[in-house]
Amino acid sequence: GIIPAMGGTQNLSRIIGRKKAFDIITEANVEITPQKALDWGLVDMVVDEDSFVDEAFRIADTMNLEKHGITGKVTKTGEEIRSEIDNYLKETIIEVNPGEKTAPLARSLVSFIFNKTSSENYLEGLLYEKEVFVYLSGTSDCREGITALNEERAPVFRGK
Repeated sequence: GIIPAMGGTQNLSRIIGRKKAFDIITEANVEITPQKALDWGLVDMVVDEDSFVDEAFRIADTMNLEKHGITGKVTKTGEEIRSEIDNYLKETIIEVNPGEKTAPLARSLVSFIFNKTSSENYLEGLLYEKEVFVYLSGTSDCREGITALNEERAPVFRGK
């Protein structure tokens, strides 16, 4: 009933492409082995458990944010984006299919994020992602998803 935040939609779509990222985010049904992560470009390397921490710190010390595509300029306010979300939801029919494993409202709003943001403007994409995450956090689908997970049962999403 929610979306990945803290860069989840923006980072994944830049790394593996929007189509594959959309499928992973909305279906949440993908098994990613270390080799698959390497093949897809989700990781730059696979290291053994013993050298993991040392290698992570070595890489962090040499990072250049612009080299990794962390660029862009925020041209909208959170209030403007919240208004866009409201308008989008007024104009969009959220299809609910019984037995669906993913929340239709969250899936629709991932499409909204991908349609409203460009892959070039990472920072504005993060702002859209944050506003959608906050919006979804207050929905009944979000509560249902968390409750179903805690109760170890399938969720019953209503698109609200």
